[in-house]
Amino acid sequence: MIKQIISISLLLLLVFTGCQKDNETFVTDDSKSYNSTLFGLVLDENQNPVEGASVNYKNASTTTDEYGVYKIENVKVNDQHNFITIEKSGYFEGCRTFRTNRERRFNHTTILLEKDFNKNFSSASGGTLTEGNINLTFPANAIVVDDSKTDYSGTVQVAIRYLNPSDLNTSLSMPGDLTGITLNDELNILTTYGMVYVELQSPQGEKLQLKSDIKATMTATIPSELISQAPSELPMWHFDNSAGAWKEEGIAQRVGNEYVAEVSHFSCWNYDYNAPSIVLSGRILDQDNKPLTNIHVWVSAIGEYYGGHGNTDDEGRFSGRVAKDIPLELKIFDFASGCSYNDPFYVTQIGPFNTDTDLGDITINLDETSLINATATLLDCNGNLLTNGIARTSNNQVFEITDGTFDVSLTTCNQNPKIVTFVDRDLLKQSVPYTINVGDNDLGTITVCDDDADYIKIECLNLGLNLILTDSLNAFISNNDLYRAISGNNYGPTQEDFAYFYTNFSDNGMGGQFNVGTFEMSPEFEFGYSNGGPNDFTSYNLVSGQIEITSGGGSGSSVRGNIVMRLKNSDTSEEDDFTGSFKLTVY
Repeated sequence: MIKQIISISLLLLLVFTGCQKDNETFVTDDSKSYNSTLFGLVLDENQNPVEGASVNYKNASTTTDEYGVYKIENVKVNDQHNFITIEKSGYFEGCRTFRTNRERRFNHTTILLEKDFNKNFSSASGGTLTEGNINLTFPANAIVVDDSKTDYSGTVQVAIRYLNPSDLNTSLSMPGDLTGITLNDELNILTTYGMVYVELQSPQGEKLQLKSDIKATMTATIPSELISQAPSELPMWHFDNSAGAWKEEGIAQRVGNEYVAEVSHFSCWNYDYNAPSIVLSGRILDQDNKPLTNIHVWVSAIGEYYGGHGNTDDEGRFSGRVAKDIPLELKIFDFASGCSYNDPFYVTQIGPFNTDTDLGDITINLDETSLINATATLLDCNGNLLTNGIARTSNNQVFEITDGTFDVSLTTCNQNPKIVTFVDRDLLKQSVPYTINVGDNDLGTITVCDDDADYIKIECLNLGLNLILTDSLNAFISNNDLYRAISGNNYGPTQEDFAYFYTNFSDNGMGGQFNVGTFEMSPEFEFGYSNGGPNDFTSYNLVSGQIEITSGGGSGSSVRGNIVMRLKNSDTSEEDDFTGSFKLTVY
C-alpha cells in the first residue's frame, strides 16, 4: 500500500515572518478527534532531503532519516486545527497546519529555508537594513539577550529571508497555513500583503530580541499587481509556534506604495486582511473511481486568484480553510509535473457555505494523455514483502510502501514520463530507477536490494544550481600513484542536458587507494553545464577547492566524499561558492 506526501496550505501574496514562541496555546471548542498517522518529507531549497530534523506533534517526536522522511503513528487529530513543528540547526523553523473529519494518514512536504546571518548593525547606534522590498529600522540601544533579557551592546547579526509570493513552493516553506486567530479567538482565513523570515543573534550565536519597551519599524513595498486593491490599513498578525497559527496584533498603515508598522518583537509578522472561514473537504477520483493523488485543489472567490489550496493525499482527499458565505470556484491542477495555473484539469463553481462542508466525491474525466498508472510488487533483500519503504519520483513525490504493493495514478499535463526509485528504509537499500510513462505501467516484481548508485552532485546556492551527474563516472588513480581523480558527465538526449566535471588531487599516500582525509584540489580542473539552450553554456575555472574523502578504498571499492570550491565564471569572471558530494567506484 502506498501513502502520498502532501501539503494543505494557502498561497500568500507577501507575509512578514520571524518566529517567537508564546506560552499560550489555542484550543478550539467542540472539535472532534480521530486516530491518525503523520507521515512526511522534509527538503531543503534545492529539493534535497534534510536528515536529522526534529519533528514534534504534541507529546510525540521523531527525526527525519537520510531520505528526509518521518512518521509519527497513533496520534489524535481534530477537525479544526492541528500542527507539527520541524526544527534543524541552521534553518528557519518549519510548521505544517492541518485538520481532518475522519481517521486518516496525514502526509506533508515541508521545505526548510537556510538561515544566513549576512546583515548586521551596532546595537549601540541602531541601524536600517534592506532585503528585497523589506526595510527594517532598529533604534539605538534597543536589543537584549533573549534568554536573560539583559542589555546587549555589541554587533547584532540579522538573518532575513524574503519569500516570493508567486512561487508555489512558498506554501511549503512558510510557517503553517494562513489560518489566523482573531482577538476574539475566532479562526479566520487570511489574505496577506507581506512575508520575510527575520532572526537576530550575536556573533557568538546568542539569540537576541528587542527590549520590551522599544519598537522597531518594518516597511514592505506593496507588489505592483496589488497596489490597486491594497487597503489604507491592515490588521497585523504574528505567527505563534505554540499554536501553529497567526495571531492578530496591531495595525499596519499604507504610506504611498508601502505598508509601515511598528513591532515590539521579531517574530512571524504578517500584514493581512481577514475573513470568516469554514473547513472544506472532499475527495478527487478519476473516471475509474481511482483516487487521484498529489493533484492540487484550489478554492477561491469567483474571479479571484488567491484562496485556500493544497494537494490531495493517497486517498485523493483534501481539507482546508476557505472563505465563508461567498460563492467559490474550485480548480484542480497538476503542479508537480510543472503545469501552470492557467492550465487546470477541472473547474467548477461551489458554495456559498456557512458551515464546515464535505463535498464528498468529485469525479474528473481525464483523457489517456493526462494519466500515468503504475503498479509493482516490492520485495526486500530476503524475499519478503517490503513493509517499511518509500517510492521516490523524479519530481519529488514520495509514497510510503507498507505492504509490498505500489499502485498509483498520477496526472500529467505535458505527457512527460516520470522516474521512480524504490527504497528499503530498514536495510538502507534501493532499486535501480524505473521510467513510467503515460498510460499503464506494470513494473512486475522488484527486489529492492541494490546499494545506492554512483553519482557526482554539484550545487551553488547563489545560482540555484543543483546538478547530479550520472554518466561516465570515474574514480581512478594515476599509473605512478601520484594523484587521484574523479570525473563524470551528463549526456542527456540533447545538448541542452549536457554537463561535465573533472578534478584531481594528491593525498600524499601510496598503496593504490583513496585515503580518508581532506586534500587541496589541483589547478587541473574542468566544469561546465548547459543553461537550457544549445548555445547557452557556462564553464568555470578553479579559484580554490578541497576534496574530503569520507570513505576510501582501492580498485573495485566505493569511495565517498564531499567537495568545497570557489569557482570563477569563464565568461564574466564572477566568482561563486560551490559544494558537492559523490559516491564513485574506484577503477
